[in-house]
Amino acid sequence: MVPENAAGTARVLCAPPMSAGRRPKLRYVTQVKARPPTFAMFVSKPEEIPVDYQRYLVNRLRDAFGFAGVPIRLLLRAGKNPYVKRGRR
Repeated sequence: MVPENAAGTARVLCAPPMSAGRRPKLRYVTQVKARPPTFAMFVSKPEEIPVDYQRYLVNRLRDAFGFAGVPIRLLLRAGKNPYVKRGRR
């Protein structure tokens, strides 16, 4: 199972909690390091993902890939906004 499918399955089983009337969108996840297993998850608003939901996602990744007893790091990152001007031309 690839990390994207594991994150999609976790999102279907239990959606992220609402914050300010909206749900943060889980875009995609990728493995960025092998020792220890480190995953980067791109979300719309990483500061609004509660710690208990982060723990839930780590446990779903652990179940999907058989990382029993292995510490897993989860990095939440915001994607780049294509509508923000980078500089004056």
